[in-house]
Amino acid sequence: FFHELLLSADYESARCLPLCALHTYIATDICRNAELAVRGRLMAVRCLLRCRALTSAWFLLRAIAHNHDAPRPLLATGGLEKALSEGEELNAAGTPPFCSSEGPFTEVNIQAVNYITDPMLLPDSSELALAMGQHNISVFRMAQAEVLICVCSYGPVISKTTDPDGKLSSTCRKWLETADTHLCALLKRLAGSGEGGSASTTGAPAPQDEQLMESLREAGAFFLDVHMLRAWAWEIRGDLTQATNEVLAAMALVRRLATETGGVKTSQACHIGHSNNNNNN
Repeated sequence: FFHELLLSADYESARCLPLCALHTYIATDICRNAELAVRGRLMAVRCLLRCRALTSAWFLLRAIAHNHDAPRPLLATGGLEKALSEGEELNAAGTPPFCSSEGPFTEVNIQAVNYITDPMLLPDSSELALAMGQHNISVFRMAQAEVLICVCSYGPVISKTTDPDGKLSSTCRKWLETADTHLCALLKRLAGSGEGGSASTTGAPAPQDEQLMESLREAGAFFLDVHMLRAWAWEIRGDLTQATNEVLAAMALVRRLATETGGVKTSQACHIGHSNNNNNN
């Protein structure tokens, strides 16, 4: 609750990190629940991205994709040594991480971003993805898209002398298009129909879509996050009309969640202003 509240309000997101660390510790070392452990890590990834700690977010996404430091059986021995050896193998064989001390569009950072946002890093049909659960894999895909948008939000400072071919600008445009494609696919997957991905143009999916309403009840906040990320991407691209449409789509979903899922009750349902009638009866 506090994690979602602070992120939604965009207020001191770093305060979520201790909560995420506690969640991950309990899920990994006490409950030993792999799905909850991944959820805690993904919560931390979202906080790190809000804090622009891109290097830490990069390492954490890679650890999730490779199932590094996952919960182990209670009686298993050598867990610490195995975790350290796995980390050393990842660092030795993997792509160099994103370097926050360099420009976002250096060759090393471009390779790092392309690596961590590749859908094949964690295929949907893989055994690990299936074990993570549908919600976790959806948040993982959203985090990959958010990495692309975060990096592009810095905006490359380019001149004709430093980038005569426009390579960096084209890279930024390509990443934003890729992020938007992934987010649209998420909306369609969650909605269970093609209408969910077109909410930015229609305002909100059709009210009679019961499957969509069930998805909204289960993951309403996730729908809102996806729409707001799409709005951010359109804003970076300079299309304020599309960005506004995404915000309006998110507001339409909030209204539907409030009215159709019982989130907001009438005064009569709350027994406000009817005490006299009740007493008389």
